Amino acid sequence: MIEAPGRVLPRIPVGAIACVLLTLGVQARPQDEQRPTSNTVRCLLTAENRTWKKGEPAGVTVKLENLTDGGLNLKIIPEFFLNGDEEYSAPTDVVHDKPIDVEKVPIKGGKVVGIRPVSLKVRLNARSTSIFEVDLAKTKWARTISSVWPSRPLSALPSGQYLLRLEFTDSHGRSVKSNGITVILQN
Repeated sequence: MIEAPGRVLPRIPVGAIACVLLTLGVQARPQDEQRPTSNTVRCLLTAENRTWKKGEPAGVTVKLENLTDGGLNLKIIPEFFLNGDEEYSAPTDVVHDKPIDVEKVPIKGGKVVGIRPVSLKVRLNARSTSIFEVDLAKTKWARTISSVWPSRPLSALPSGQYLLRLEFTDSHGRSVKSNGITVILQN
């Protein structure tokens, strides 16, 4: 404990703070409003069924378009967002239809271990389009403002109407945001 005039504060190990900050560094991204919009990649979301029921697939089609005359080698961390009464996010491997892989990062000589997402490598040929089918029922979710890495299934989120979007940063540090689509969770 640390004593301060009139109060006693708990002592928090520095390693624990570092672990939380590393996790927060993934969840608390820089303000996208300050990040310029990509002029090289466009992202479009569609969903045939927009009412998702517990225990059933929650399919989404992700269409990535290369707007340039040259090929693009992207390293991205795609993240889906559901915005309703609260906002939830799910870092997702859209190529393999699963939660994004994470790697362990030792902190303070290995006494504490943090995690960080592994970037996806996506190749888009000149003026091409790549289409990915993703079942969001297979992904892991958490509140957007959280110190916890997403671990909840879609079925654990509150029922209601949400605006779904996908975001990532292109290889030039520019923001790529999909269109938003309205979905209904019935859990």
